[in-house]
Amino acid sequence: MKRSAESGPSSYNKSPPAPHALIQAFPPDQKKKAGDICRKGSDGTGWVEGKVYQRGAPSGETWEFIMTAELGSRVQVLLSGSCSEHFPSLPIVVGAQVRIRTKGLVLEDLDEPPKLLLPKRFAWRGRIALHVHNPKTGEQYLVDTWADPSSTPPPVDDTSLDMDMASAPSVPKKRRRTPNPASADHDVELRGASPPSADVNGVIERIPPSDPMLVDHARVTNPTLEGEPVKKQAELNDSQSDSQNPQSLPSPPPELTEEPGTDEQTMGLMTSNNELEPAPEELPRDQPSTDNAAAAAPIQECQEFPVVDELSTVTAPPPPPLPAAPAAGFSGNSRKQTSRDRRKLKQLQKAGKLVDEAPAAKPSEAVADVDGEEHYWDEADTLPDDVLMDDIGQRQAAAEEVHIQPDQAERAATPVHGPQVIQPDEPLLDASHEAGIQESNDDPLESLRMGCDAGFITYTPLAQLPGAGMRHIIGVVDSAGVLTQTKKQEFMFRLVLYDPTNYGFSGLTVTLFEKAQKALPTVEAGDVLMLRAIQIDRFNNTQCATGPSFKGWQWAVFHVKSGMLSTAPADACASRHFKPEESELKFSIRLGDWWRNVSSNATSFAPDISLGGRRGREHKLIADATSDEYFDTTVEVLHGLRNDNGVYSVFVTDYTRHPAVSPTQGEWCPPRLAPYVLRIELWDSSAEVGPTMQAGEYYSIRNLRSRIGGGGYLESKMQEGDKIVKLDEDQLENQPRLAALLKRKRDWETEMNATGGVHEFPHKLIEEAEENCHFKCTVEVVHISPKDDFTYIYVTDYTARTDLVPVSASIASSTLADRVVRVELRDAQVDIAKNLEAGDFVAVRNLRLRPSGGGTLLAGRLGGDQRLITMLNPKANGNADLRALLSRKEEWTNAQTKSKREGKRTAARAARLAAETSRSAEASASGSKTVAVPRKGKHKHKGKQFTTLEDVRASEACPAVFRVRARAVDFFPDDLRDCTILRCTSCDETLPKTRRRCTKCDDAMEDDTAVAAFFQLWLRVADEEGTTLDVSIADERCSILEDLSPDDVHEDDGAFAMLVARLRPLLGGLLDVHEDEARRRPLAQDADSEPAPLMDLSIGSWLPEGEPDTPDARAYVVMKHALCEDDDT
Repeated sequence: MKRSAESGPSSYNKSPPAPHALIQAFPPDQKKKAGDICRKGSDGTGWVEGKVYQRGAPSGETWEFIMTAELGSRVQVLLSGSCSEHFPSLPIVVGAQVRIRTKGLVLEDLDEPPKLLLPKRFAWRGRIALHVHNPKTGEQYLVDTWADPSSTPPPVDDTSLDMDMASAPSVPKKRRRTPNPASADHDVELRGASPPSADVNGVIERIPPSDPMLVDHARVTNPTLEGEPVKKQAELNDSQSDSQNPQSLPSPPPELTEEPGTDEQTMGLMTSNNELEPAPEELPRDQPSTDNAAAAAPIQECQEFPVVDELSTVTAPPPPPLPAAPAAGFSGNSRKQTSRDRRKLKQLQKAGKLVDEAPAAKPSEAVADVDGEEHYWDEADTLPDDVLMDDIGQRQAAAEEVHIQPDQAERAATPVHGPQVIQPDEPLLDASHEAGIQESNDDPLESLRMGCDAGFITYTPLAQLPGAGMRHIIGVVDSAGVLTQTKKQEFMFRLVLYDPTNYGFSGLTVTLFEKAQKALPTVEAGDVLMLRAIQIDRFNNTQCATGPSFKGWQWAVFHVKSGMLSTAPADACASRHFKPEESELKFSIRLGDWWRNVSSNATSFAPDISLGGRRGREHKLIADATSDEYFDTTVEVLHGLRNDNGVYSVFVTDYTRHPAVSPTQGEWCPPRLAPYVLRIELWDSSAEVGPTMQAGEYYSIRNLRSRIGGGGYLESKMQEGDKIVKLDEDQLENQPRLAALLKRKRDWETEMNATGGVHEFPHKLIEEAEENCHFKCTVEVVHISPKDDFTYIYVTDYTARTDLVPVSASIASSTLADRVVRVELRDAQVDIAKNLEAGDFVAVRNLRLRPSGGGTLLAGRLGGDQRLITMLNPKANGNADLRALLSRKEEWTNAQTKSKREGKRTAARAARLAAETSRSAEASASGSKTVAVPRKGKHKHKGKQFTTLEDVRASEACPAVFRVRARAVDFFPDDLRDCTILRCTSCDETLPKTRRRCTKCDDAMEDDTAVAAFFQLWLRVADEEGTTLDVSIADERCSILEDLSPDDVHEDDGAFAMLVARLRPLLGGLLDVHEDEARRRPLAQDADSEPAPLMDLSIGSWLPEGEPDTPDARAYVVMKHALCEDDDT
């Protein structure tokens, strides 16, 4: 008779889909990026691909999982609708490769998605075209519910079947990973079949009839009730089946041994009454739902109907024998239901596994159809390989040594006769793996993110390190610098570590110090480094790890490439090394596998037939580079330099602009090219190639890594020197990317020449300019100083700053010195300066202030062949910047009481001091004492005790107060108008007298200021023995400054006149007062001037902060004063 076989999702497609079907469903030129679809939407064309990152689990007709679409970007995928019937057959496991057509895609917003997850869910709620490939097992599955339903294979006629079975529906096959126990005669499992469906939603790739995994179920006889062993008969059947099919697979050995007195029928699947009892809707209408319904069925009726494979044909060759299905027989001992059985039955009911697929003709058939373990065995497909044992033979051998226990009877296995569909090369599972099946649905990286425990040692994840302290860490070496030696003659080794918690961010920098070189670890990129008792700290607001040489930290290395552990150094250095425990070794292996997986740039499916080979990393322009990815690129070298840590930095460009590149301010880089320059750090073997890369040469760089650094700029690094290849611009026939780069370079040069080759930077005042940043300014030329190969010009815009290099007094007065910038001219700018004179007004472009002479003071620098200096007409009214400069100059000129201060004030004072020193030396040589006024009699204050200045200097007491008798022989500053200074009380910076606000600390919107005036006045006094001492008159508590405020003296002429009136009697002929000005009398007139009178001074000594406690470092201040009166005057 004829019996139809319906196509159902339970038919698992093990063989790979036809290549033409994959190309037709997923054309290579229509591949799209999930990130682009998330941002721009989908037009229903093309397809996306990715690797399963988190499997999830089917829930009814819905399945949600997360896959890595591009490196660093994950997407949440939701499948539902017509594809739900294929869920049991989809090999969606962690690491599986998935392709999905965008047709039918719906983008759904996600609430607060975690990092790296795209903000939209990719949902397919109707039809779908899906291809899943498990690279570990080779399983593939192709579903295209958009295809024509008419492609479903027609039913198969089989007239050899029993006529009595004509009315029974077809039973679809179910897949198993391992054979279930069965008796010799009961090797075919019972399965209910759903009625034929008229609507077929999907088309599954058809398996060739010769596939050895598709077999016909054989008709078997009923088991006997006596429980006699039938092992010999089973072996005979196996030998007959093997002789008929040379491609048959050998049956696995039995998992359990026989116990004396126990037949194989009692080793069948043991289930309780409640577990074998079908749901009420599964029972026939004429059979009541009672607790003893299943038990009442005679065992002889537990007989399975033969099954016809829907994809097999009548002319197909006989398939090989495979492990049998579980037997329908059961012993009386299995009728007692345990708590474990009841829980399992509830789980099956909740999961929807106990559904009536076909009306049960007999109670015994319904009993046999309910397989309590089927749900768990189906879920075993999702177990990662590393959860199971490495060798299938070991697992089978271990299973043979296990004796049957009462609760393990359902695990027993026997040789089989009837063929059945299984998964070849799949691991066998036992009861110990049931918990692992549930864990397979979780994130496999979760355990890596939780760290590692090894006895009393706990390794902290790198992204969860607390503040400063001692910790144990483990990570993958991303880059390791060269071994260097510090000033203390210690060896230093710096490297960067990653683990799943800090991947995608800046890695953890580890610096190790040791007095012996061999005590430090030897690692390569990709190795796993274990560090115990390492010091965690913060440097430049970034977390880092340090291993000082005087600390007891230890290390161990797992070399991923060789699979070997490091060995301990010899001699005394062996204490630095430790032997990892088993848990540390396993964790290191998993870390190495994780790093190898994330280091690959893109997901790779089976070789694409249309491309004819395996795809490499994507070639990208600098403008298209994203964070945390590896790519290939073609560049031109602009500059290179060697860093102190052994890393070689090379600056390259492909003439495309990336908005996140760090600004380049090198002299070798034209300002307009700076936004196109990318800095690449060369580590390891690539650092040796760096010095050979000359400016102007072109290179192809493969496997370049890019990421966003701590400053928010795009960084890149390279490790493998063999992947840097020099290109020849004269051989472009095989270098289309180099040809494109040269075209972009020519376009850039054309555009630059059209605008004069000068980039327009913003106009700034000198006080606003930032260090090492280009700007444009309008200035007045103060002085020009030609040199041999360059020229210095001194310019000003009449705005001041305190960090400029000093200017000679012959070039600018003291009041203008802090407003003058020294600019060094090079190249064509030297010729332009020959036409300039002092007093000219010019506009300067591309000026840059940079530290001079290795210090912190700034000077300007200007070079290049472009015309960067342009003369301006001061009478023109159209230039707003020039008018503002002239206005500032006028204000500064009006603020001065005189046209200019004496330019050589400092030189005159130095000459005066030299003359005084010479006179003192002559007096000492003649043996006489130098006195300012000859003593004509006794002092009126004869009873008072005075201290000589020599004793004051020699005193060890500090602070202390002394009373001296001395007169003024000099004072500073020479102009009493300068006896007050302006200082910011916040930053302690001294400001020019014309500015009353600090540009660094004061808020322009507030009236309050941190700037205040302070006294700055010194007297040099000499006693009757000729000893001199410099004393300060700067404290407002001094009797000379009583009731005088420095702010009043600085701003009020009346207060200044009062100060002059107080100092004039004390200074005598040293002070020249004329027209509201008070200055030091010229040195040449000291001999003719009247000497200053003697004073009774109370002076105090104090030690300035930070100075050593020595007599030369002490300072002295005048506290009280009074004029002395002689008896004979």
